[in-house]
Amino acid sequence: MAKQEYMDLRASIVKWLRDYLQKSKKNGCVLGMSGGIDSSIIALLAKEATHTLGKKVLALILPINNDNDYYDESAAVSICNEFGIEYKIINLASSYEALKAAVNNSVNQPVTYTNLKARLRECAIYFHANNLDYLVLGTVNRGEYTIGYFPKNATAGDILPIADLLKKEIREIGRSYSLAEEIVSRKASGCICAKTAEEEWGFSEEELDRLVETLDRGEESLKRIHGISRDKIERFLELYRSTDHKRKYYPIYKKER
Repeated sequence: MAKQEYMDLRASIVKWLRDYLQKSKKNGCVLGMSGGIDSSIIALLAKEATHTLGKKVLALILPINNDNDYYDESAAVSICNEFGIEYKIINLASSYEALKAAVNNSVNQPVTYTNLKARLRECAIYFHANNLDYLVLGTVNRGEYTIGYFPKNATAGDILPIADLLKKEIREIGRSYSLAEEIVSRKASGCICAKTAEEEWGFSEEELDRLVETLDRGEESLKRIHGISRDKIERFLELYRSTDHKRKYYPIYKKER
């Protein structure tokens, strides 16, 4: 895509957000901001969308025992200050430790603690959303959505502004806002057991973009993709198929009428 096409894409998302806000009659938007590219872009899009509506955006920075650099508090604060985005820092470390102790200090799956953190953060986000009558903006991108790299009932929020955007598109929108290249090009952090998301997936962000684009033409098309190993393709398909339930609305039993 050319530069103008990314500007057009950005404008289209801003209009979608603005229209949704007007229709919902909410007072503004709230999101969890980690200091990474995805949440930063969503905050900037929301800021632009609310500017002419007299509505507000609130970015919540919610550190919890950041032993894997998932949260970059200083980067999040810097971006909010640079672009005039209202923010609030709430350290949830003590709440997390208390909750973990209350439910169980010993678990079999590391992702259990990861998801506990995510859902605790979402509790804080929805508390503010309810109190201010705001919409919660989900921070899941297209690659993450396709392979289910997000916890249910957490980071998806009320609406998903970038869940149809590839990582390369998100980066270019970041550049259109003159966001610092350090943030634009930063790799997604790992959430469970590795420093980066790429290590946990088994393929790169660039490869994920290609796999997602190819999947649009059907699973058979993945057999003809060049430059990505068969093991990586199988890993991608495994994640895609096993997380189908995350991309569907809640299963509801229907009684006979």
